[in-house]
Amino acid sequence: IVRNNETAVLNPGSYSFVKVEAGGTLIIPSGTIYIGSIQLDPRSCVMFTMPGQETTIHVKGNFSWRATTLNGSAEYASIAKGFKLVLHASGKRLYIDNVMAGNIVAPYSEVVIAQSKKLFYGMIFADIISVHQYAEIYHVNFDPISNTPYFISMGGM
Repeated sequence: IVRNNETAVLNPGSYSFVKVEAGGTLIIPSGTIYIGSIQLDPRSCVMFTMPGQETTIHVKGNFSWRATTLNGSAEYASIAKGFKLVLHASGKRLYIDNVMAGNIVAPYSEVVIAQSKKLFYGMIFADIISVHQYAEIYHVNFDPISNTPYFISMGGM
């Protein structure tokens, strides 16, 4: 649990429960993360350290996104290119109640984009998608930046 005025890094690995309370900040680096359930309360914050690099979060249970993304709006498309959230649970509701950038895969659950001028950057694959009035969705393909170095052979050199 990340409380008011606390900051925690969600390093790649496995966690049973993650909660960020109002005033808390969650730092999300690139990598693969497995979580039982996650709750990002209103007025909590998240920060992606490597926008555009592949960051995948697998969630087995409940998920709610009410956090503010500290990366500036100029980085939302970059975050969406590299961030993927996979909800493995069946019959759940995933609430997006603030600006979010990323790609959501929830084939057996519902994704709810709340109202009050909420913005979503990315793609959503879900059993049910509910988009409330005044919400805006901007299509961004999942296309993470590669960390793999490329070598070009100059033939005979």
